[in-house]
Amino acid sequence: MLDENRFEQRRLANLMKFRLVHDGVEVIDRGLITSSKYKVPFEAISLEPREATVSSSFRFWATVVFFGLAAIMGISTLVGQDTPASTSLIYALFGLGFATTYLMSRAKFLIYDDAVETKRPLIVYENKPSPAALESFIEKVQNKKREYLRMNHLLRNEVGAGVDAIHKLTWLLGMGAISEEEFAKLKADVIQGARWGGISPPSGN
Repeated sequence: MLDENRFEQRRLANLMKFRLVHDGVEVIDRGLITSSKYKVPFEAISLEPREATVSSSFRFWATVVFFGLAAIMGISTLVGQDTPASTSLIYALFGLGFATTYLMSRAKFLIYDDAVETKRPLIVYENKPSPAALESFIEKVQNKKREYLRMNHLLRNEVGAGVDAIHKLTWLLGMGAISEEEFAKLKADVIQGARWGGISPPSGN
């Protein structure tokens, strides 16, 4: 039976497993020789991602060096220097090999990181295993995050009063836990409570 709280992404030899838990997302990241497990709290997951492309700088510069050497050897052969043409071909083949592995190693990620200190943010491969599957999983994460934030920062705990309360409500709005209408009402309640010293205003009778 498919667990709707679990999600997997595969790319070459890498496997990333995600599991929604009550206060965040557990992640298992496995490669050929490395494996790590960590949890991203909901407070550290942003509404919108930023894009990032990761690639191997070593493979890139190896490609540049070998193609450069192939070009130098080729020019030397053309101008009559005592350079075997096969040397240029060998360098070119090395350059082609590194270029291929460089292109294969490039990966695009979506990073959902908020301004909360955490060891690792929520990072997912872009459009894997499919755009629809990824979108569905991220929607579940955001819905679970919204429920968690409302329960733990709005319903269970008192928001407080004064400037600190308004800051907290602004943060909840930015995290998508409350709507603009809820924010306006709660802010008005905070201001009203602060005006009367945290007690109900006189009835006017």
